[in-house]
Amino acid sequence: MTGLVHSKREFKILVAEDDPEDQILTSDALDVESDETMHVDFVFDGEELLAHLHAQLDHSNPDRVGLPDLIVVDLFMPGMGGFDALRAIKSNAEFRSIPVIIMSVSDAPGDVLAAYDRGAAGFITKPPTYEELRAKLQILWRYWTEVMILADRENKPAPVIAGEAHELAQTG
Repeated sequence: MTGLVHSKREFKILVAEDDPEDQILTSDALDVESDETMHVDFVFDGEELLAHLHAQLDHSNPDRVGLPDLIVVDLFMPGMGGFDALRAIKSNAEFRSIPVIIMSVSDAPGDVLAAYDRGAAGFITKPPTYEELRAKLQILWRYWTEVMILADRENKPAPVIAGEAHELAQTG
Protein backbone atom coordinates (compact mmCIF):
# COMPACT_ATOMS: atom_id res chain seq x y z
CA MET A 1 0.00 0.00 0.00
CA THR A 2 1.29 3.45 -0.78
CA GLY A 3 0.66 6.84 0.78
CA LEU A 4 -1.40 9.73 -0.54
CA VAL A 5 1.74 11.43 -1.78
CA HIS A 6 1.78 8.99 -4.70
CA SER A 7 -0.98 10.74 -6.63
CA LYS A 8 1.38 11.33 -9.59
CA ARG A 9 3.08 14.41 -8.23
CA GLU A 10 6.56 15.23 -7.13
CA PHE A 11 7.79 14.37 -3.68
CA LYS A 12 9.42 17.57 -2.46
CA ILE A 13 12.28 17.60 0.03
CA LEU A 14 13.79 20.76 1.49
CA VAL A 15 17.26 20.31 3.00
CA ALA A 16 18.88 22.91 5.27
CA GLU A 17 22.62 22.22 5.15
CA ASP A 18 25.35 24.85 5.45
CA ASP A 19 28.18 22.77 3.97
CA PRO A 20 28.19 22.89 0.13
CA GLU A 21 30.05 19.57 -0.05
CA ASP A 22 27.44 17.91 2.18
CA GLN A 23 24.74 19.39 -0.07
CA ILE A 24 26.31 17.70 -3.10
CA LEU A 25 26.70 14.38 -1.26
CA THR A 26 23.11 14.55 -0.02
CA SER A 27 21.80 15.38 -3.49
CA ASP A 28 23.73 12.46 -5.01
CA ALA A 29 22.61 10.10 -2.24
CA LEU A 30 18.96 11.05 -2.84
CA ASP A 31 19.25 10.18 -6.52
CA VAL A 32 17.10 7.08 -6.26
CA GLU A 33 15.63 4.88 -8.92
CA SER A 34 11.91 5.11 -8.43
CA ASP A 35 8.62 5.51 -10.24
CA GLU A 36 8.17 8.64 -8.15
CA THR A 37 9.72 11.96 -9.03
CA MET A 38 11.62 13.90 -6.44
CA HIS A 39 12.36 17.60 -6.20
CA VAL A 40 15.11 18.56 -3.73
CA ASP A 41 15.86 22.14 -2.75
CA PHE A 42 18.77 23.21 -0.56
CA VAL A 43 19.12 26.19 1.75
CA PHE A 44 22.15 27.14 3.85
CA ASP A 45 20.63 27.98 7.25
CA GLY A 46 17.49 28.31 9.32
CA GLU A 47 16.71 31.85 8.18
CA GLU A 48 16.88 30.82 4.52
CA LEU A 49 14.79 27.74 5.34
CA LEU A 50 11.99 29.84 6.80
CA ALA A 51 12.19 32.38 3.97
CA HIS A 52 11.90 29.52 1.45
CA LEU A 53 8.85 28.11 3.24
CA HIS A 54 7.13 31.51 3.38
CA ALA A 55 7.89 32.09 -0.32
CA GLN A 56 6.02 28.87 -1.15
CA LEU A 57 2.84 30.37 0.29
CA ASP A 58 3.02 33.29 -2.16
CA HIS A 59 1.11 32.15 -5.24
CA SER A 60 2.47 35.13 -7.22
CA ASN A 61 6.05 33.88 -6.67
CA PRO A 62 7.38 32.65 -10.05
CA ASP A 63 9.88 30.35 -8.28
CA ARG A 64 7.17 28.70 -6.18
CA VAL A 65 7.35 24.90 -6.11
CA GLY A 66 4.95 24.40 -3.19
CA LEU A 67 5.57 23.41 0.38
CA PRO A 68 7.85 20.43 0.85
CA ASP A 69 6.62 17.01 1.85
CA LEU A 70 9.66 16.54 4.07
CA ILE A 71 12.27 18.84 5.60
CA VAL A 72 15.77 17.66 6.55
CA VAL A 73 17.65 20.05 8.83
CA ASP A 74 21.30 20.02 9.84
CA LEU A 75 21.44 20.58 13.58
CA PHE A 76 24.54 22.78 13.67
CA MET A 77 24.36 25.66 11.19
CA PRO A 78 25.57 29.23 11.53
CA GLY A 79 22.93 31.83 12.30
CA MET A 80 19.65 30.11 13.02
CA GLY A 81 20.55 26.52 13.82
CA GLY A 82 18.50 23.37 13.56
CA PHE A 83 16.74 23.57 16.93
CA ASP A 84 15.61 27.16 16.36
CA ALA A 85 14.48 26.38 12.81
CA LEU A 86 12.56 23.34 14.07
CA ARG A 87 10.89 25.42 16.78
CA ALA A 88 9.89 28.10 14.22
CA ILE A 89 8.47 25.51 11.81
CA LYS A 90 6.44 23.75 14.49
CA SER A 91 5.07 27.04 15.86
CA ASN A 92 3.68 28.06 12.44
CA ALA A 93 0.23 26.69 11.60
CA GLU A 94 1.05 26.57 7.87
CA PHE A 95 4.19 24.48 8.39
CA ARG A 96 3.73 22.41 11.56
CA SER A 97 2.36 19.32 9.80
CA ILE A 98 5.45 19.02 7.58
CA PRO A 99 7.67 16.25 8.97
CA VAL A 100 11.11 17.52 9.96
CA ILE A 101 14.09 15.19 10.21
CA ILE A 102 17.17 16.37 12.07
CA MET A 103 20.44 15.21 10.51
CA SER A 104 23.56 15.77 12.56
CA VAL A 105 27.07 14.59 13.28
CA SER A 106 25.94 14.51 16.91
CA ASP A 107 24.33 11.47 18.42
CA ALA A 108 24.33 12.93 21.93
CA PRO A 109 21.26 11.70 23.82
CA GLY A 110 20.47 15.28 24.87
CA ASP A 111 20.41 16.46 21.24
CA VAL A 112 18.19 13.57 20.20
CA LEU A 113 15.76 14.19 23.08
CA ALA A 114 15.72 17.95 22.43
CA ALA A 115 14.91 17.35 18.76
CA TYR A 116 11.97 15.10 19.55
CA ASP A 117 10.77 17.45 22.31
CA ARG A 118 10.66 20.25 19.74
CA GLY A 119 8.58 18.17 17.30
CA ALA A 120 11.09 16.42 15.04
CA ALA A 121 9.71 13.42 13.18
CA GLY A 122 13.12 11.75 13.24
CA PHE A 123 16.80 12.13 14.04
CA ILE A 124 19.56 10.59 11.96
CA THR A 125 23.30 10.87 12.34
CA LYS A 126 25.51 11.83 9.43
CA PRO A 127 27.49 8.68 8.70
CA PRO A 128 31.24 8.72 8.05
CA THR A 129 31.04 7.32 4.49
CA TYR A 130 29.08 8.22 1.37
CA GLU A 131 27.82 4.64 1.02
CA GLU A 132 26.30 4.76 4.52
CA LEU A 133 24.80 8.21 3.81
CA ARG A 134 23.23 6.91 0.61
CA ALA A 135 21.83 3.86 2.39
CA LYS A 136 20.34 5.97 5.21
CA LEU A 137 18.81 8.56 2.87
CA GLN A 138 17.34 5.91 0.61
CA ILE A 139 15.74 4.23 3.62
CA LEU A 140 14.43 7.64 4.67
CA TRP A 141 13.06 8.21 1.15
CA ARG A 142 11.34 4.82 1.06
CA TYR A 143 9.90 5.29 4.55
CA TRP A 144 8.32 8.64 3.70
CA THR A 145 7.10 7.60 0.23
CA GLU A 146 6.14 3.94 0.71
CA VAL A 147 5.19 3.56 4.37
CA MET A 148 3.86 6.90 5.57
CA ILE A 149 0.80 8.70 4.31
CA LEU A 150 1.57 12.39 3.83
CA ALA A 151 -0.81 15.27 3.36
CA ASP A 152 -1.17 16.75 -0.10
CA ARG A 153 -0.57 20.38 0.76
CA GLU A 154 -1.45 21.60 -2.73
CA ASN A 155 -4.94 20.07 -2.77
CA LYS A 156 -6.09 20.41 0.81
CA PRO A 157 -9.16 18.25 1.41
CA ALA A 158 -11.74 19.25 3.97
CA PRO A 159 -10.81 17.64 7.30
CA VAL A 160 -12.94 14.75 8.46
CA ILE A 161 -13.16 14.10 12.18
CA ALA A 162 -12.92 10.40 13.02
CA GLY A 163 -16.32 10.42 14.73
CA GLU A 164 -17.93 12.13 11.73
CA ALA A 165 -16.45 9.57 9.37
CA HIS A 166 -17.85 6.77 11.55
CA GLU A 167 -21.30 8.43 11.57
CA LEU A 168 -21.19 8.90 7.79
CA ALA A 169 -20.33 5.24 7.29
CA GLN A 170 -23.28 4.16 9.45
CA THR A 171 -25.85 6.49 7.87
CA GLY A 172 -24.43 6.59 4.31
